[in-house]
Amino acid sequence: MKFINKKLFFLLLKLALAAGVIFLLFKYANVDFSKVETVLKHYPLMLFLFSIVGLTIFLNSVRWVVLLKSQQMTSSVIKAYQFSLIGTFFSFLLPSSVGGDFVKGLMAARQWQEKKTKIFLSVFVDRLFGLILMMVISIIGFGFNFKLLLDVPHVLSIVKTIASLLLFGIFMLLISLKIKKINFASQKLLELKNKLLSIVDYFNSPQLVFKSFFISLFSFSSHIILFHFIFNFFDQPLPLAAFMLCVPLGIVLMSLPIAPGGVGVGQAAYFFMFNIFGEGYGETGVMAVTIMQVVYLLWAVFGALIFAFTPLKLNELKEVTDD
Repeated sequence: MKFINKKLFFLLLKLALAAGVIFLLFKYANVDFSKVETVLKHYPLMLFLFSIVGLTIFLNSVRWVVLLKSQQMTSSVIKAYQFSLIGTFFSFLLPSSVGGDFVKGLMAARQWQEKKTKIFLSVFVDRLFGLILMMVISIIGFGFNFKLLLDVPHVLSIVKTIASLLLFGIFMLLISLKIKKINFASQKLLELKNKLLSIVDYFNSPQLVFKSFFISLFSFSSHIILFHFIFNFFDQPLPLAAFMLCVPLGIVLMSLPIAPGGVGVGQAAYFFMFNIFGEGYGETGVMAVTIMQVVYLLWAVFGALIFAFTPLKLNELKEVTDD
């Protein structure tokens, strides 16, 4: 009972945070959320957006299967897609997509009779590949139209931060390769070394890296297309480079375990980032991410239906939230 109360408290706290952010945007940023309804009632556009998101989840599932097979783990694209939909459902119940990833990994480990540590590592590396590519897309977007973006305040600072994170990642990868030959006396250091080498092992195959990044490129391009269509629907067109810079960064921030489904966090992030391009763009960014979340929620309903036929036991769910 104590466990349930504690988890319920933090869930309610995160929901309150999300609601508070949306309230502040509504009251002080003059964001008119009623405009979302106009898109939801535009059935051809909604069908297109629904298909785009479904394709995104499918492509992410294919990338995950590629990573699983590289480690000689049993996998199936259809099953991976089902687990991803279930994970999408739980991302709206547990803190952000991280909670959904844990449930997805746990169900996959049980279904495929694999060790949970190996499955969870594959889920982590899958998200890591996506994170790296989103940063790369942002930098490429800056390079495509740097003359325009340099005139926008704060953009250069954002790009420098992204580039620094990427360089740090490359540095850590090189360090990990160097420590491969070192034998540590400390058990904790030895365990840390083995964990790092397990992650680095995924990067040892250039073919695997290429496949994962290629799939990710199409996956995250679909998000950019989604934002592009919504901005045009509200008569707020922006250069492709602006979407390439802002959309991936917003997705990264929404993945942080702050609020279920990234609700509130996404609205605040996209309001800030698109607002640097001029008055009105921040509000449209909020509209776009809200509509995207609604579409993901629609796909989460399918995940809920699938989960209803393959539920986890209460003690397994406790294990997930404990992690």
